[in-house]
Amino acid sequence: MAGRSPGWERLDEKQFAGLFGCRPSDLQPDVRSVLHDIDARYRTPDACEYLDYVGEYFGNLQRREIRRTARRNREIWLAGWRENLQIVERKGASLETCRPRYFRKSRFLRLRRGIVVSPNPMLEYDLFEAARRHIFHSWLEPFKHVHELGCGSGSNLFLLSEMFPEKEIAGYDWVVPPVEIAREIGRQKGRKVRGVMLNMLRPGNKLRLGRDSAVVTVHAMEQLGTSHEPIIHALIKARPGLVVNYEPIIELYDDRNVFDSMAIWYTRVRNYLAGYLTRLRELEKRKKIEIVECHRPGLGGVYHEASLVVWRPR
Repeated sequence: MAGRSPGWERLDEKQFAGLFGCRPSDLQPDVRSVLHDIDARYRTPDACEYLDYVGEYFGNLQRREIRRTARRNREIWLAGWRENLQIVERKGASLETCRPRYFRKSRFLRLRRGIVVSPNPMLEYDLFEAARRHIFHSWLEPFKHVHELGCGSGSNLFLLSEMFPEKEIAGYDWVVPPVEIAREIGRQKGRKVRGVMLNMLRPGNKLRLGRDSAVVTVHAMEQLGTSHEPIIHALIKARPGLVVNYEPIIELYDDRNVFDSMAIWYTRVRNYLAGYLTRLRELEKRKKIEIVECHRPGLGGVYHEASLVVWRPR
């Protein structure tokens, strides 16, 4: 655990719990362990660092690669997940080998609707692990089956299988490598983990769930843009006990906040998830679903962040 340095504050258990609206005593031991072991120091940027952040933001938005066609998007995800599969096959499944390659080093981090600087360039990913552990403990414990849509690199599947070795876990994705990663995790670790092909844009009737099943998505539905109606319909029809989304939710940003306005702009340029929460609220008014939780922790990446939305079909 890194000690406190002059000028640095440390994101401790109390602060982390406050982000998720709970008490430090509500945090499970493994969540506390992650927070204890990582370098969680941060501070407010100085004027020059704020300018550096803004410059990096606009430089990133001007890159040609930032705007992708659906075909190019598929090629990039396929290549990325294939790399993860090769590493898992060569070195074995672990949190490190399953880490999504889109997590890159940065001194900046979004926190409490502002920007902070950290000497730990991987603090975003370190806190992402603590957040996932807390969310999984809080919402998935009661369910016998857990289904992850958009399982990608296998990071969440591996974490779920370590946290809940007795549960049956299924990972769904639209390209082959993530499905193979899921199968490798199950085979290598002797856990009940399987992979299933599923395109969330055209899910059809492939989801066979029940009230003893929970569905989870993490940084996966963001890729759907405004095309989320098919998977919402499929989930309502499949009637799982709970749907847990930890995704960027554009409706929860405050456009009066400059950093939130930048996140909104970034979301729209990347064609990330939009209108999803609005649609869920419409369905709740029609008594098709119930929204159990809708919370923005204020903890995220460099340019945008994830919020928690939990709902279930009625």
